Amino acid sequence: MALRCRGAAGTPRVITVCAAVLPWQFFATSFGETANSLVANSNLLTKVYFPRLVLPFSTVLTSLIDFALALAVMAVLMIIYGFVPGIEALLLPFFLLLALVASFGPGLLIASLNVKYRDFRYLVPFIVQFGLYITPVAFSSAAVFGNPAIPEALKLLYACNPMVAVVDGFRWCLLGGNEPIHQTGFLISCGASLALLLIGVVRFRRTERGFADII
Repeated sequence: MALRCRGAAGTPRVITVCAAVLPWQFFATSFGETANSLVANSNLLTKVYFPRLVLPFSTVLTSLIDFALALAVMAVLMIIYGFVPGIEALLLPFFLLLALVASFGPGLLIASLNVKYRDFRYLVPFIVQFGLYITPVAFSSAAVFGNPAIPEALKLLYACNPMVAVVDGFRWCLLGGNEPIHQTGFLISCGASLALLLIGVVRFRRTERGFADII
């Protein structure tokens, strides 16, 4: 079997798509579990005192197990198609950390709101489903940033999606650098992730003392 190494043209379509599905599935699972972590463990919140951040953070860690299994499937696909990633794959842990930030911030925000306003839990499936369409899973960011027909304002709005940087980064790592990263869009997306994390943590810390009384 001939190995398709770094820099070779014609990356198999299934590898390209799976490289994007991998971080998106982690985000969807981690975000959903984090958002519902407090309500799902309401009995524990009312009986035992402990730092409330432990609950949402533990759900993110358990999502890493599913990610590891999905990564193993990805490795099998690469072997089947004879595709070998380049040295860029060494940076995969960084983009995994970025995926964790992208899911943890919004998850904390929804979790804190969900304690008092239970209807917020219905937003989670909608955000996940809608987010899939505006995240470069089935398409490439190059089709957005490199398209002159798309207004710059829409490109900026697209770049504000925290998962744009994550998916583009995963593809860049796993496809051996064959999938380019738009630097400006990448930085904007990373900034959006950090901003949402800050907002989520601040909101969570301000309201956590009343969780046991409200829930």
